[in-house]
Amino acid sequence: MALMPRLTLHAYAKVNLALSVGPAIPDGPDAGPDAGMHPISTFMSCVDVYDTIEIERTAEGADAPSEARVEVVGEGMQINWLVANDLTLRAVRLMEQEAGTNLPVSITVRKRIPAGGGLGGGSADAAAVIRGIDALFEMNLGQDKLRAIAAELGSDIPFFIDDGSEPTNEGTTETIEPGGAARPGVVDELGRRIRRVERSQAELILICPPFGCPTAEVYRAFDDAPTRGLRAGMVEETAKLKTINNSYLFNELEDAAFRVRPELKDLHASIREVLGGVHVHVSGSGSTLFVVGGGDEGIEARTKAIQDAAVDTRVIMTTLI
Repeated sequence: MALMPRLTLHAYAKVNLALSVGPAIPDGPDAGPDAGMHPISTFMSCVDVYDTIEIERTAEGADAPSEARVEVVGEGMQINWLVANDLTLRAVRLMEQEAGTNLPVSITVRKRIPAGGGLGGGSADAAAVIRGIDALFEMNLGQDKLRAIAAELGSDIPFFIDDGSEPTNEGTTETIEPGGAARPGVVDELGRRIRRVERSQAELILICPPFGCPTAEVYRAFDDAPTRGLRAGMVEETAKLKTINNSYLFNELEDAAFRVRPELKDLHASIREVLGGVHVHVSGSGSTLFVVGGGDEGIEARTKAIQDAAVDTRVIMTTLI
């Protein structure tokens, strides 16, 4: 029996290099389904940490049964959520709705991206499945349609769908295979507007504590002490920098994440002290912290110093890609 077509894709994590958040959209006749959501402006970039997504067609023909199966395997971490609720399986169902037929597949997600840490692992996985199914079943839906499908699952997911055809701020384009990393971008309007920018080179250290920050709780804490309002201009200015500089990065959810998880604030303070006051940043709604660059001592030495100070915390050397 001939083997069914299969794809193996990488789903890359992201960091928020700048993140501004506006007040929640109030209820009202004009709010519609966006009521209660927070407009954001964020400068995001993928990093060289990824989950591996294996997708295999398990049957052929229009009458093939719907046998979408998803297995999530933790490589170095525990998986403590119901696979039936996983974004990857929901992505398959949305693609089936679009196709108007069953798309029988078997999917294995090999997790390396820490879960619940603001690195977008679940969103990246779902985007990889959407792009992979589009390629495996030769649906040829196009980037705009794939992003629209992705937006039904979450506001972060469209960012990860990038075929390289849209020009960056420098006017360049590139071809990106389904398993390639999305280019950096400025994301606005509840995740619906994405403007790609040129890739930047920088070393990063990710500090991933053994706890997450529930996103809904962080946003509730943000609402209790909102900032001055959406600062999209500052995000744009940060994205224009040719060099990623620690002192220019910011995240307006940081204080809210610290109130939800006081131990994250303590970890943040201890790492800053160990590194002599170097800026330490939060990605997304937490709980992952990150530092840009290795300083005079080098990335390995700085990573070791952080690991020695942060017991039971996963520390990862990586790069922007």
